[in-house]
Amino acid sequence: MSMSWDFHQLRTDVDLVGLITQRVPLTRRGSRWWGQCPFHDDRHPSFEVSPGHHVWRCWVCNVGGDAIDWVRLTENCSTIEAIHRLEGTVVTAPAPPPLPAPDPLASRIRRHAAFQALLQAAGLRTDHHQALRQRGLSDGAIAQAGYASLPSGSRHHLIAAMLQAVPDLRGIPGVSRRVQGRGWKLQGAPGLLIPVRDHAGRIQGCQIRRDSPGARYQWLTSTPHDGQWTGASPGSPFHVAGQAYVTPRSVWWVTEGPLKADVAAFFLHQPVLGLPGITVWPKLARALSAWHPVAVVLAFDQDGTPDVRQIVQSAQNQLAALVAQAGIAVRLAHWAEGPKGVDDALQAGLMIRTTRWPPFHPVGVQATASSESRAVL
Repeated sequence: MSMSWDFHQLRTDVDLVGLITQRVPLTRRGSRWWGQCPFHDDRHPSFEVSPGHHVWRCWVCNVGGDAIDWVRLTENCSTIEAIHRLEGTVVTAPAPPPLPAPDPLASRIRRHAAFQALLQAAGLRTDHHQALRQRGLSDGAIAQAGYASLPSGSRHHLIAAMLQAVPDLRGIPGVSRRVQGRGWKLQGAPGLLIPVRDHAGRIQGCQIRRDSPGARYQWLTSTPHDGQWTGASPGSPFHVAGQAYVTPRSVWWVTEGPLKADVAAFFLHQPVLGLPGITVWPKLARALSAWHPVAVVLAFDQDGTPDVRQIVQSAQNQLAALVAQAGIAVRLAHWAEGPKGVDDALQAGLMIRTTRWPPFHPVGVQATASSESRAVL
């Protein structure tokens, strides 16, 4: 028997949504599908299927994979048995109704005006303010960042405030427009709104740190998910934190997510970029080359299993190579085991050691968590 399979072809031949819906009811949201995870007692839909990438994942129990993994786990069989069961099988899901075309993204100026009005009108709940203080941010830093709370109830007053700032909300991520007739609707799960700013401090989008379990961080988006409403996706903007610390001799730090970047910039007194994912890496390298930093320090999370760490290290090396190709010196951040992210390490008062990349001649340097500290490279 041949033991050679084209795994990629097998993954793409199987309709993943059709395969999973045989066991789990799914609801379409834009280009992805959501349902209740079959691997734990899931009361809120935290199970995501991304047919475009041929993968699925639960954001609570962190189980995920492709079609082969799905068959292996749900049918309690080996990988080879799962492949045999999928071979020659094309599972076809009913074709969903076509979605309306998304609106083009609004200009940076219009997005900033609309989001600024939203954040000011929404205000910040006491529990969200306390959670930000627990992460080490001062009251002044919280106010300057412009965090707000997205409510679970009526949002008519928020739409009204945004319309007063920007009369036409088409292309504002998170605001859905009725396809037939008139009407606006503010999307998004209740939670903490985190502004995502560009190099000039303009708000280009917002992330939500959800109050309920499930995928903790989500973009505020209005990508079409039914035939009656349409809107815009924010894309994948990266967040620039600590704009006040940018100088011609700046050392730029890079980490994951806007909130983590805000906390790190507060402690380091240096600019920090918060990445949303791998898709912005080429754009990031181009932006950094235009800003002419002295060096870039990559500070990705240090946790997880050895397999996860290997994946993170591989991704970190890819990003480092892109930055180095732009002619910028690259360093990697390290800290003692315990805290997951650089923000947690800084808040805990740990020393942050950086080493050169590529790691031919490691040189240890330190950045303290003091609010007066600077990273000496």
